[in-house]
Amino acid sequence: PPITQAVGLGAALEWLGNHDPQGIRNHLNSLTEQIMAGMAQLNSRHDSRIRILGPSRGERRLPLISFSIGGAHPHDICQIMNDRHGVALRGGHHCAEPLHAIFDLDGTTRASLGMFNRQEDVDALLNGIEDCLNILT
Repeated sequence: PPITQAVGLGAALEWLGNHDPQGIRNHLNSLTEQIMAGMAQLNSRHDSRIRILGPSRGERRLPLISFSIGGAHPHDICQIMNDRHGVALRGGHHCAEPLHAIFDLDGTTRASLGMFNRQEDVDALLNGIEDCLNILT
């Protein structure tokens, strides 16, 4: 029997029980909204080069943002973000190539937030995206 897995699940549930789910949700919603607002500001300064997939700013969304930058490959964005800004992102089709084809995209870059992300992480992400806009477009 999967005893180790059962013990691990119990420990994980105990750990989660020590945290406030609504507080985590509020924290992630706040960070997500800050990123959306920051990307909107970057878009206004950079000829709307950023395309965000999913719900618009102010609408309910998960704490992740998939985006593309016109003229820039997602892997190049991820490389610059990691090397110059210490920000880990995912780039590519994210196991959803048919969906990317519908949106006429060669891939996207995805930023995913977790409960341990902070304001400094949001700032690094937005600074890095502006850097990518300046370098890659």
